[in-house]
Amino acid sequence: MFEAEFWVAIAFLLFIGVLGYFGAHKRLVNSIDDRRERIKAELAEARRLKSEAEALLASYRRKQQEAEREAQTIVASRRIRPATHQNGGNQDCPGRSPGRGRCALGRQRSRSSRGGSDPHP
Repeated sequence: MFEAEFWVAIAFLLFIGVLGYFGAHKRLVNSIDDRRERIKAELAEARRLKSEAEALLASYRRKQQEAEREAQTIVASRRIRPATHQNGGNQDCPGRSPGRGRCALGRQRSRSSRGGSDPHP
């Protein structure tokens, strides 16, 4: 009577009709829309986190550059200071003779930096 392809087509159409009757297409569209909204929210969150991370990275790089500049300044001052001492001058202790040890101002600074008194004044 009819060939097999005909019955397959009829069964397929009946199946699609049953799915349409029970609203499967609405559920499918709603689930796709929900997924799209979740993905949009995740992308927005990722963009926000990325910008926050870039700002934090820039802040840390600025701090690193400042620390490097400070370290270079300290190293440069340490190179200059011994040359000053070798020439016999001392800006930290005015009036101090070159061979007399630490001055009172230096002792006072070392005490305050340690938070206590100097056991060997």
